[in-house]
Amino acid sequence: MGPKACSYLTLIALASAVAACSGDGDSDSNPPVGDPPGTGGFGAGGPGGTGGAAGGDPYGTGGSAAQAGSGGATGGTGGTGGSGATGGTAGAAGQAGGGTGATGGTGGGGGTGPGNPASVGYGTRKTITIDGANTGDEWGDDTLLIRDPACDDARFLGTNWSAHEAPWDYTALHAAWDDDFLYVGIQYVNVTDVVDPSNLGSSEGSQINGMDLIQFVAFDTVAGSGYSTGGDMWGKDHAFVGTDQPEYQLYFHSNFSQEGTYWGAWNGTTLEPTTDGLEEPALTGAGGEFFVGSTLPGVDPHADDSNPGEYGAPSINYLNSGHSSAYDTFFELQIPLSLLGVTSQRLDTSTIGLFAANGDGSAVDSIPNDFATSDTPGTSASNSPLEWSAVDDDDEYTSPFAWVGTP
Repeated sequence: MGPKACSYLTLIALASAVAACSGDGDSDSNPPVGDPPGTGGFGAGGPGGTGGAAGGDPYGTGGSAAQAGSGGATGGTGGTGGSGATGGTAGAAGQAGGGTGATGGTGGGGGTGPGNPASVGYGTRKTITIDGANTGDEWGDDTLLIRDPACDDARFLGTNWSAHEAPWDYTALHAAWDDDFLYVGIQYVNVTDVVDPSNLGSSEGSQINGMDLIQFVAFDTVAGSGYSTGGDMWGKDHAFVGTDQPEYQLYFHSNFSQEGTYWGAWNGTTLEPTTDGLEEPALTGAGGEFFVGSTLPGVDPHADDSNPGEYGAPSINYLNSGHSSAYDTFFELQIPLSLLGVTSQRLDTSTIGLFAANGDGSAVDSIPNDFATSDTPGTSASNSPLEWSAVDDDDEYTSPFAWVGTP
């Protein structure tokens, strides 16, 4: 499921072709979809126009929301952001008016597309209980950052299936924060019960949170700096060669055995291990056997038989296809903001980036999804995915990170 190039020129041409939409005290109450942002007039400015819809490209960007009224004591309400095309990015929120207390409009939502689905949200400010359960429905739509299609992990890459291996299949990344901590939630699913039921439970016969397997989360807190290549905090060949690069990395065991969590920081040259869950008890996590959400969009694993890794757009809702969420695992992580070098005010007013992948050798799935986790088809002599092996495959990630905080 390789990334597709954005049709930015198409969007620019569309924006140039339509007429400008501006207000004169009250903007057009029903501007046609696709108009550029409207601007409220002086005084209590009226609502702005509706942001333009994205172009047909899977990675098209939704139109920006209309600008609120620019004058007077109270600015007008920002317009609604244009909806992204399939997989497109949500339209930007409307700008607040020039007066006191104005509120910007809400951005439109992007769809779930091939490769790297658009961000859904930015998380929320709340305290999460790290107990391996969805206590009080604390994880939900408000904490969801980004989706990844089910059944796109390397066990089903091309025609060399290896469904007997552990189902490292990410489908959602969540986040929240409070005064002291960043909370990260990672949803795993095991749709082997639908795709290859004869192999259900064959990998050690236990849930992911019962296996001693490792994975990592990388954090981008400073634009234009961070780790790129040369071996991550554990010397593994995970490389970040795209725009977003991490200043911090967290490794953890799926069953939180031994120290459970391990922390590393960028020192200007390398990602250096700095502490762990024994030395820093507040750096902790838990895994639970539960699923968050009401839908599970995924790809057809036969879709990439001729072009391994090119699964196409999600076409199956696995919750409607016989999948039991009893086989799924959700991981909760608690990270002290002091380890990230940020305060809650930073997240209240800005954002930081997140990227997760399994860390045993080469990754077999990541979120946001990266084509590097599905570009080495085939299996080893032991019938394990070549994509899993650090000997046969090195991962160089180019996908943008997901972002948590207040944009």
